[in-house]
Amino acid sequence: MRAIRCLVMLVLAGLAANASASPAIYLGPEASDIERGAATDLQRLLYAATGSLYPIEAAETAPAGAQGIALGTPQSLPKTPTAWPFGLEEPGADGYILYSEDAANALVIVAGKTAAAAQHGVYGLLEALGFGFYTSQETLPDTFADIPALKLPRFNASVTPVFKVRGALPFYDYLMGHSTWDIRDYKTYIDALSRMRMNMVAFYVRDDQPFAAYEFDGTITGGEPLASMANAKWRVEPVPTGEYFAGTGRFFARDTFGASDALVEEQRPAIAQGKAVLREAMAYARSRGLEAGLGIEVKGDAMDPAVRERFEARLRSILADYPDIRSLWLWQPEGRALYPGEDPAARSAWASYVNRWNGFFEDGTEARQRAEAVRMVLFALHGRQLLDALRPDVRLVVSGWGGDAWLRSTDLYPAMDALLPEGVVLSALDNQWTSSSVSSVYDKLSSGRECWPVIWHEFAGDLWMPQPNLYDTAGACRDARSKGCEGLLGAHWRTRSVEEAMAYTARFAWNPDLTPEAFVEARAKHLFGDKLGATFTPGLLRLQELGYRYVGGLGQTEGSPFVWSVGDEEKRAQLAQIALEVRDALGEDRTLLREALKEITGLVPVPEAAREIVPALTLGVGDALKDVLMGSTIRPDRAARLQAGLSLIAAVLAYDHAAGVLGPDGEFAKNLSDQDLEAALATLRKSKLAEAMYAYGRWTTTKGQLGVLASMNGRAWADVRARLDLPPERLVELTQPPAEITIEPRILVLPDRVIVMGPGVENVNVRVRARALGTSGWEKRELYPMGEQTFALAFPEEAAEWPSFEWGVEVSSRFRTLLTAPEGFPTRTFSSLNVVAAEPSAPASPAEREITPVDVTLEVVPDAYCVRLTWGARPGELYAVARDGAALGVTPDGWFEDTAPPSGHEVRYSVTARDLLTGKSAERSVHATLPELPLPEPPQNIAAATRSSRIVLGWEAASPLASAYRISKYDEYDNAVETIEVASEPGHYLQYSDEASAGEIFTYEVSGVTPDGRTGPPSRRIGVIAAESPITPMVDLSFEDDTFLAGLAQIAENALALGGSGWAELAPQPEWNPEDQLSVSMWVKLDDLEGMPVLICKGAWQQSGYFLQIFREQLRFYIAGVGTLDAGYPSAGEWQHLAATYGFGEMQAYINGELVGRKRVAGRPRPSANPLLVGRYALGEDVYFVRGMLDDIVIHNVCLAPEEVRAIYDGSKRD
Repeated sequence: MRAIRCLVMLVLAGLAANASASPAIYLGPEASDIERGAATDLQRLLYAATGSLYPIEAAETAPAGAQGIALGTPQSLPKTPTAWPFGLEEPGADGYILYSEDAANALVIVAGKTAAAAQHGVYGLLEALGFGFYTSQETLPDTFADIPALKLPRFNASVTPVFKVRGALPFYDYLMGHSTWDIRDYKTYIDALSRMRMNMVAFYVRDDQPFAAYEFDGTITGGEPLASMANAKWRVEPVPTGEYFAGTGRFFARDTFGASDALVEEQRPAIAQGKAVLREAMAYARSRGLEAGLGIEVKGDAMDPAVRERFEARLRSILADYPDIRSLWLWQPEGRALYPGEDPAARSAWASYVNRWNGFFEDGTEARQRAEAVRMVLFALHGRQLLDALRPDVRLVVSGWGGDAWLRSTDLYPAMDALLPEGVVLSALDNQWTSSSVSSVYDKLSSGRECWPVIWHEFAGDLWMPQPNLYDTAGACRDARSKGCEGLLGAHWRTRSVEEAMAYTARFAWNPDLTPEAFVEARAKHLFGDKLGATFTPGLLRLQELGYRYVGGLGQTEGSPFVWSVGDEEKRAQLAQIALEVRDALGEDRTLLREALKEITGLVPVPEAAREIVPALTLGVGDALKDVLMGSTIRPDRAARLQAGLSLIAAVLAYDHAAGVLGPDGEFAKNLSDQDLEAALATLRKSKLAEAMYAYGRWTTTKGQLGVLASMNGRAWADVRARLDLPPERLVELTQPPAEITIEPRILVLPDRVIVMGPGVENVNVRVRARALGTSGWEKRELYPMGEQTFALAFPEEAAEWPSFEWGVEVSSRFRTLLTAPEGFPTRTFSSLNVVAAEPSAPASPAEREITPVDVTLEVVPDAYCVRLTWGARPGELYAVARDGAALGVTPDGWFEDTAPPSGHEVRYSVTARDLLTGKSAERSVHATLPELPLPEPPQNIAAATRSSRIVLGWEAASPLASAYRISKYDEYDNAVETIEVASEPGHYLQYSDEASAGEIFTYEVSGVTPDGRTGPPSRRIGVIAAESPITPMVDLSFEDDTFLAGLAQIAENALALGGSGWAELAPQPEWNPEDQLSVSMWVKLDDLEGMPVLICKGAWQQSGYFLQIFREQLRFYIAGVGTLDAGYPSAGEWQHLAATYGFGEMQAYINGELVGRKRVAGRPRPSANPLLVGRYALGEDVYFVRGMLDDIVIHNVCLAPEEVRAIYDGSKRD
């Protein structure tokens, strides 16, 4: 691989031993690509800060009297009088040494055990010299050395990070995440992580995204387009950019906004393009010293043949698609630890493993949670075997959605720790709101288990506004260290908005004594210089203290129904005071800051009421800032950062004002209610929504910021224009820039594009001028227009041959240059590192191994009615188990149970080992004569009831030996009528409902049936006379009129039609509160499964009553005082019959008459005095409203048997 092309001024010959050397950067002749890249970036940054270009020289031995910096590993470093580790403690594998070779500090040595460690040392050195590295920018110090002699401060340090793994987990999903990224965005981000001395980037890929799509049996699974403004994902309306509010579409290149592959219409090319981008990003990460990981969610029964085969096909596809992958993450789907979605079938292979490992769980762990933990372990065992065969260099990480205060996947980790093989890492997303601690479980796991908590740098709440959380982030970092965690990662969507949290997390790993206050002080100096930074430190700390959104409030939650949310009045006043103090100190004559000052003046008129809230509030910034600015000039890059910060404050305050005006209780809603359209339009214009968008967008440097603007238009503006319901010709007026907003000319530079803003910039020429560092002539390249005011950023062809270069952008008319970026170009320039990653390539496959039969041990276990086979499992193999040639199952483990052995028969078992690399196999057979196995005891205390011409029997399925129960039915003359079999689920209460005419007399006996079909002794007989009296429902609700309708509910097709803002409501009745039994059923046709729509509700969560809802796309049945059942997956877009029952210590759920889940429960229902609500929850938040149709809602005060639920479904089917 050629990582750096044509190293400028690289000297291949050694220098004369006694020659006087000018300052240089020294590398060994055998330096790796990563080392050469680090040296080139060091050269670039020193040049950017000093204007001096220090040559990069290759030398076996550093010349006598050498000045400058020598870098490398113990193997590649130029020889110096003092050898590694230079009298210092040897650093850890990823650590480095900074060492001044002599008393004059002429030569500073930067060395690490690996090339990546040496690179960390380079950025550690630069950071010590005052450079700042963040996710969306790098900053240069005022001065740090004797220039051009490059005499640096003295260094004598061995530095090892407290976390072996330090990284980021950027989320896809939303428009402000990396769903909209192209390759330049990935590379810019990876460069930033590298400079922050991180060493891992892991991507969480959902099933419906293109990156882990795979082909199985000729069909592509997964691979839907990423979120973009071309589709309506995550509740963002696909508004074309030409229809954006107030002309904000001018920030965008195309008619729609999104990643290039998301806009490809055909599925296969779109998937191929998306994978190619991520593959190149992973290769680039390797070239920059980072390991790349990719994670998928694992669903279903890991022992089910169809699930297992798809899982293996998917992992093979991932390994083939991404040769540079270094960690494979298996994610438990969100919420599954607390709310497992399925149960193992009785006597299934999954259930056998649950029984086998039950002893590893703490008392009190629910059966479903135990099964969920076992399910994840089985997937991990299979994944580890596959990696051992194909890619033993790839780490396996098992991860979930956890945190002690949230979804608690880590509750399952103690048992999983005992069950998983060595080398498998445990990780989890921690509390969704960043807290000052990570999960308590991490210091309770075995000492050899690596743990990598993932803290949230921001959460999926309001992703338009700031989410300061530095103090909690610092607490989480300290806590992860105290618990002995080997790694720490941070999850996020945006990059610029999380700079503080990400940078603190990165630096804490290298300096665990770093306090939030010290970090903010350093950051302020990075952003604004030493003097101005010291002045602004209190203001930046105050912003951290203000917290979420700066102004508080819930905000709008991305992915949930849009709401207008207003902040806290006191916080709003405090934020305004901060801005006003800065404004007053700067004065109106500061031309560099004029625009932001105008915004503050126009958007932050603190009302007298607010001033009364904080009458004595002051930061002390004003006077100090005036003193610093007296007679001084702010450097343009620092002025731009200050202006961007003030604009962000202005945007927050303006949007908060707009939320109050445009929300449901604001003036806009009143105008519409009064049907005064012109007043509503006037209110919209003065609402400051347009000002908020422009204040936010005018300092855009990342795709995430464009994503926020797009989301504002697809949610806030979409809401406004839907409520206005204007004809197209009137709507066009609102898509133009308002006359009252002055758009100052500006060039916005993003990783892959240049946006030219302001009046008079139409029909301009935009070019890039670039040159290699230290040269005089500029090469030019005209930029290709991507849209009306957007141009594709590209460099002259010659730049491909330069290791690093400086450049700038010029916007010109026919006669003159109108704008430049950076301001002052070519005196001031941007600079870039030109790292060219090699083609992606995986390590060579492991050598083929001889496959031999395993030694199998057989054990008959009568009490479990099974035969247990064991053998020694080997890496890289799966094992197929068969009895008499009939397949029983496949396992990655050396253990399997035949749960239906033929009692008293001679059998042959075979275990076939299959090498997952070669496909070769070897079989071992064992023969045995099985003894007569015990028969199940009959059920005791069979209950019987009769209703609606039915006889309902019920009993406890107590015998572990029964796979079914056989019901023998006799007439009044003792003649056998029929036999019926009911599948057993040990530990559950079973019911069977038999049809019978009124007055008929029948007797029944129930026997357990063994897995191989033998019948045990019968129960005592029970006789019943069938009754005709029907069950009278407590509620039987069909919608033929609008009697119970509320909100915007309507009647359509003789059903309740809801659009997300209506419901039906019935006054409470005491008898609607269940005492010990309850059944609820209904027909539904849902538009979508988004949010948490509540279908029927009488009560509230953890308070009283009951409800039925869709939660995480599953059917949820909740009864206060009893429990929660999540089961089955309803569909959208079609009529479905949903039912839930409670009684006899069981909760059960049905879809279209089929049982989809059941749960053993205890306790008694808590009655509720609330009304019965259909289509909404007791809380009126939008996320709980139903979008779709409901009908035939029936509530009974009995626990219907499965056959009765089926009869209701069959008797009321809808088209």
